[in-house]
Order: sequence, then C-alpha cells, then structure tokens
Amino acid sequence: MQNDLYKPLDVYIQDAKDHLGLKSDRELDRFMGFKGQPVTHWRAGRAFPARETMVKLARLGGNDPEIAVINLEIMSAKTELKPLYQSILRKVAANSPAWILAATLALGSPGADAKSNDFQAVNPADFVLNHNENKVTENPRSLYYGK
Repeated sequence: MQNDLYKPLDVYIQDAKDHLGLKSDRELDRFMGFKGQPVTHWRAGRAFPARETMVKLARLGGNDPEIAVINLEIMSAKTELKPLYQSILRKVAANSPAWILAATLALGSPGADAKSNDFQAVNPADFVLNHNENKVTENPRSLYYGK
C-alpha cells in the first residue's frame, strides 16, 4: 500500500522494543503482561493483537494509536475489506489538519482549565486523540485473543 501512515505489525513491535530498550520479543511479551509468546505469533502471522493491545503497543512505541488500529484492520481484514480500510487510512492522511481543527472546535479549547480559567499549551492533536479515551480493564488473555 502506498501511504506514509501504513506500518506493518513488525514495525510497531520493533518501535515498542526500541523505545523500551528491550532486546527480544519475549521481553516485550513479559512487559505487556503476557505469559505466552503472542509477539512471536503476531510476527509469524498466526494471530493478531486485539485492538486494545494494538493501542498499547502503538503507545509503547511512540506511534499514533488511532492509525495503529486502522493498520491492524488492514493487516487482519479479509481480502474484500482491505481496500475499504486502506481508503479510510488515505482519507485520514489527506484530511488530518481538517479533522484536528473540526474536533478542536467541537470539543472546546484544549488547554482550558475550567476551574482557574488558565490556559496551558496543548498540542491539539494530542487533545483530540486522548480526549475521550475510555479506561479498559485489561485482561491479558482477552487482549491476546481479541475477545
């Protein structure tokens, strides 16, 4: 796929290992709380991480978690769905500034502190990406098997 935002799973794994200073996939398994060897299975294409795990893997490697989830869908999609996800990724890439502006306007000023009316310098992209995050109780088994 011709798109600067597309990254294969191996890149996400390597980015996470590099950012954490880990040398092996097994160390990454342990760091992420897995007892088995899911990273090895992901690399071999025998399995894919759950979406929640992909978000965690992207963050560990300093990657955009939203783009990572779209990439996961591209990697794991059946043949007839791949073009759909690739099209979504292209549209996101082409419209990123417009999406950030629209979300910032819709959600309000990202640096506003309602209690003190002070403003802090905030990257609007970080605000948009993190504004509505839900905390998920992570069960390593469900994250590995995607259930």
